[in-house]
Amino acid sequence: MEINTERLFGSRAGRAVYDRALEAVKDYSMSERLSEGVLVGLSGGADSVLLCAFLCEYRRSLSLSFPIVAVHINHGIRGDEALRDAEFSREVAAALGIDFLCVDIDVPALALGSGLGIEEAARNARYSCFEDIISGRNKRMCIAVAHNATDNLETVLFNVLRGAGTRGVRGIPAVRDNIIRPLIYIPKSDIVNLLSEAGVGFVTDSTNEESDYTRNYIRNEVLPLLRKINATAEDAVCRLSRVSEWDSDYLETEAARIVGEYRGGAIPREKLISLHPAILSRVIILLAQRAGGGCEFSHVESIRELLAVGEFSLSLPGKIRFVAEGGLCRIEPDTPRESFTELSVPLKYGRNIISPLDLVVEIGEEPDNSSNVYNFSIQTTISSDIIDNGFCVRFKRDGDAYRYGNMTHKLKKVFNDKGIHPSKRDRVPVFEDRDGIVYVPGLPLRDGAVGKVRLLVGVTRQEGRIPVYFATPERKD
Repeated sequence: MEINTERLFGSRAGRAVYDRALEAVKDYSMSERLSEGVLVGLSGGADSVLLCAFLCEYRRSLSLSFPIVAVHINHGIRGDEALRDAEFSREVAAALGIDFLCVDIDVPALALGSGLGIEEAARNARYSCFEDIISGRNKRMCIAVAHNATDNLETVLFNVLRGAGTRGVRGIPAVRDNIIRPLIYIPKSDIVNLLSEAGVGFVTDSTNEESDYTRNYIRNEVLPLLRKINATAEDAVCRLSRVSEWDSDYLETEAARIVGEYRGGAIPREKLISLHPAILSRVIILLAQRAGGGCEFSHVESIRELLAVGEFSLSLPGKIRFVAEGGLCRIEPDTPRESFTELSVPLKYGRNIISPLDLVVEIGEEPDNSSNVYNFSIQTTISSDIIDNGFCVRFKRDGDAYRYGNMTHKLKKVFNDKGIHPSKRDRVPVFEDRDGIVYVPGLPLRDGAVGKVRLLVGVTRQEGRIPVYFATPERKD
């Protein structure tokens, strides 16, 4: 096999293809990444063959010296056909004079073990393999893959049909982390036609002709119909993707700026309500991502509607929840109530910091009002006998009740009567001794519990936390 890149890209068609690839390299500053070397995914198909040829010609024409390593992944799926592709890829690399590696991966086994589909498991395995190779050779090498303009068109259509927003319309990114896609402006047909006219061979994956998968159906059935409307549909969608990328980048930058103004992660509810929906949605998604979860359009819409109503708590994907209370909004881990139900923390004289409850309690004749306390507005006086009787604090539990005003009151009924939102009830601290509940902030002391020891209750100054108490007694000096 012989591949002369200078001759391949010397024709009018070849120069047009080369210039489009060079345009992508310049638009996305890929040259900076290429300077440290590049690992190229080489399947043996037309796209990857042309990509290898382009990179070799780019290096030659500019008198550069960065290393090029072609890597072929045998996914263990197509038997003899896969072995043919591996051998052909080896010949392509030899014809271009670049290093070659072939890696065998049992994708069906990986898919079975992970519960992923074959396509997703194969994609994950490829990129994981590429990263492993770079780690062992040169951590600053970039990874070049051969997605083209037709692939981008298919992706945008696929995303639109799934109801994606601006980010989905962006399609396949030309650059993501250390991955570059120099062929992203070039239609598949131009690639195939150029190689065929130049007599440069390539292999074809027989599974691409099947329309069982959604993406293949779009490629084989939908795109031919679209081209009857617009023969250059790839170019139109490339422009759409680029403009959407600009718009999305700006909106996401603005959302990040707003989130950055509130370092604790708690944003005033009125601030969120005032935001344009395009910014609000991105603020919510960014907060969810930073909390280790996710957020879809349906969740954003629910939050937007609930913000106009008042206080609420909404569970989100990834075991997180959006909480609006006390005029502030935050996203936090959605810790099941049951995990704290049995929590009971003993209290002693002096300062008590109870991290799981985000609580600080001062007990004594002259408590230390230091700057570490967010708010000590909740205050009462209790008997010293209570402190010596196993005094502790916990969260509310089902069935809680205690006696004050010569009557026994169930906390659930008291909260209902006061109109206390359920999202607040679960975070109200309950103080008790061995004889039962002594005090709940906002309610009176247990009958007979009044004394001279001052009890001050506040919230630790932790990022993203806000006071949860539903009522504040008047301070007594």
